[in-house]
Amino acid sequence: MTVIAGIDMAIGSENTGRMFQISYQGTLRPYWASNMAGGAGRNEGVTRWRGQYLGYGHTPARFPGDSFTFTGSVDGTNGVTGTALCDAIVIRGSLQRGGPIEYMVKYTGISALTLGAAAAADETNPNPPDALDMKIDVDGTDEDDVTDVVMEITARNRYYASSTTPGVTKGVAGGIDARVMWRLLQGTVTSLQTPNTNAIVKAYVTSTTFWQFSKMRVESLGDFTADHEGSDPVGGTILASMNGANAGAGIGCILNPAEACKWGTAPE
Repeated sequence: MTVIAGIDMAIGSENTGRMFQISYQGTLRPYWASNMAGGAGRNEGVTRWRGQYLGYGHTPARFPGDSFTFTGSVDGTNGVTGTALCDAIVIRGSLQRGGPIEYMVKYTGISALTLGAAAAADETNPNPPDALDMKIDVDGTDEDDVTDVVMEITARNRYYASSTTPGVTKGVAGGIDARVMWRLLQGTVTSLQTPNTNAIVKAYVTSTTFWQFSKMRVESLGDFTADHEGSDPVGGTILASMNGANAGAGIGCILNPAEACKWGTAPE
């Protein structure tokens, strides 16, 4: 057995990765029977594996619903690999703290997981985007004094096991959902977004590029706080959630910073 540090890890098709995690389960099924003297037995169950990886950047290589080959290498040549479905991506940045924009990709395996040969390397120039460039635009107007931004896009993927590949979890891509949350400091309460309002939300990740969510509805104003004793600035958190059926032509789209339409109908 060899003990190594994680400093040589790499994630296939991603750059500026931070870490990856895998959980690998056999889902054994326990039973008790009259000929076992009260002891438990366990039969083979359906094999399942899932995981997540973290990196710095504003546009992960994967989008929810994508089927892809996950390769996580621990030393450049060995690790884990298998086919997976992307379940969710989360992109976040803090103007309060600064630092790089971060992302998370969550996925579930839909093939057998191989433990062994897994070649991956990251030789790109490390230049993650700065969270200080982030801002939120709602219907063409910038939100003032935003301190934190979180975008979450998910797919309602469905998983099953069948006779085609007995004992192995398979899956199909499901519908897309999205949420954008931003915390802001605002003492003019009439300027706050109000629930049930339809909106086009742009989350800028550089001074000129953004994720655009063209069919959203403001869901809540949360934790709006005015604290005399603590004297912190008055503010709260806005949550806007996807509403593909809101008023307007077409079903809208989710545009990534490269202006690729990842869901829906691209604007003309």
